[in-house]
Amino acid sequence: MQSAERNYPVHEQELLAVIHALRTWRYYLDGTKFSVHTDHATLRHFPTQPKLTRRQARWMELLQEYDFDFKYKRGVDNIVPDALSRRPDYREPDPVELYNLSVSLSPDVRDQLVQDYNDDPRLGPIYKDCLDGKVANGYSFQNNLLYFTRRGATTLAIPRHSPIRLTLLHDAHDSATAGHFGFQKTYDNLRRFVYWPHIAKDTQQYVATCEKCQRNKDSQDRPAGLLQPLPIPSQRWEVVTMDFIGPLPPTARNFDAITVFVDKLTKQAHFVPSTTSATAVDVAHQFFDNIFKLHGTPTSIISDRDTRFTSRFWQELHRLMDVKLALSTAYHPQTDGQTEVMNKTLKTMLRAFIDNKQSNWDQLLPSLEFAYNNAVNASTGYSPFFLNSGQHPRLPTALLGKPSSSVPTVDTFLTEQATTLALAQDALQRAQDHQEQQANKRRRDHKYKVGDKVLLRATNITIPADSIRPADKLRPQFLGPFTLLEQHSPVTFRVELPPFYKIHDVFHVDTFSTLFAVPGVTRHSSSCPRGSHCN
Repeated sequence: MQSAERNYPVHEQELLAVIHALRTWRYYLDGTKFSVHTDHATLRHFPTQPKLTRRQARWMELLQEYDFDFKYKRGVDNIVPDALSRRPDYREPDPVELYNLSVSLSPDVRDQLVQDYNDDPRLGPIYKDCLDGKVANGYSFQNNLLYFTRRGATTLAIPRHSPIRLTLLHDAHDSATAGHFGFQKTYDNLRRFVYWPHIAKDTQQYVATCEKCQRNKDSQDRPAGLLQPLPIPSQRWEVVTMDFIGPLPPTARNFDAITVFVDKLTKQAHFVPSTTSATAVDVAHQFFDNIFKLHGTPTSIISDRDTRFTSRFWQELHRLMDVKLALSTAYHPQTDGQTEVMNKTLKTMLRAFIDNKQSNWDQLLPSLEFAYNNAVNASTGYSPFFLNSGQHPRLPTALLGKPSSSVPTVDTFLTEQATTLALAQDALQRAQDHQEQQANKRRRDHKYKVGDKVLLRATNITIPADSIRPADKLRPQFLGPFTLLEQHSPVTFRVELPPFYKIHDVFHVDTFSTLFAVPGVTRHSSSCPRGSHCN
């Protein structure tokens, strides 16, 4: 078979063998009724197939010149032809292993594109003109391939119905370095290198019908309460958010958790395999190995209130580094919302690529980190890689693009970097303002004040009485009443808790419920043992 024919689907390769046999023995078969025995059952239905491709239609026209029928013969009964097709001397020798490899567009892909150009009703005439030296407006010709230029970007032109489209869509969405992102990020990655008519529509349809995305992605529920956005950083890695994902299934290297570091300005992330038993010293080493050595010392670190971060050693470490440790409120990590969103994204990516034993997730982290940092962020309008380095990382698909020979000067590069960073900051501010406006449409302001009696939502709170309760589903939804002692921020209060609760006492107003009572009337209630849900 020719190189392009090797890319045919199996049923077309089987039919191609029949076509070859008919052409070879035509002088025996003309005017004779005969049967074609095949172990490929689907060929029996080809003569009555209602819809045909152009290639299949040409083959059908040839088949109608003969008087024959297909007869199915199981593979186990089709011994002689099957054995002949597996002769060892037909096999191609194994390729020689090379230690110096050069990545380039494979000849098979080039041959397929050339064939698809000729078959395409729109690009076919343009391609033939290019072969004759007549280059159409907006197109260029290089290495027998057609390139399309739009808005200053030159990308490889792909025929509308070429099978290579599906390969490109797979690599831009399904592969480990793509991350199973949504339409916009997949489309942004794809259009850097290739173009075909209705590429946006095809990408949207491909992403919308992805089975893994439909099975694994979380719903996006908005939190309640007025949003309190943090200031936009002025420099890269000035403000870092961090959090833990775990416990996870143990891996072969005994990891069962992930430490996530995210830059608040560029949104660049680092995923570090860890353990749920990691001490403050372990986390400090992770910080130095993965953040400090690459990005220097931040001025602020945002984290949820975890024992790893509140330990005395961790507090002392940040004091010596002159880093302010900003701790979020208990059970409402709105302050660290960036990392919370990142955690959801990472979990979704892991679900799409993890094995059945769920034990290889630590090996996937480098690829998934690359995929996340290479995707355009909705808030900044740029990928984290681009905001940190001023250029996109080189991918295998980059070879499809037309090489550039321009080299900017240092001054031009620095100016472009400063401009891009300023644009990203403006985009972040607009996104933050828009987020605050939209979020507050679905939230209400509170009227709580110091001294009020409130009920506290029982979610994520465990107290001694829970040890004797067999079912969490039957727990009360709220605890209390409790007194509000101090207002820490517009949406957080310090709550007077019993000493046996042993939890942080600052909560978001979203966890409160107003306690309604009739003034002057004392209600009788059953006695509550120590450690129960009532006060």
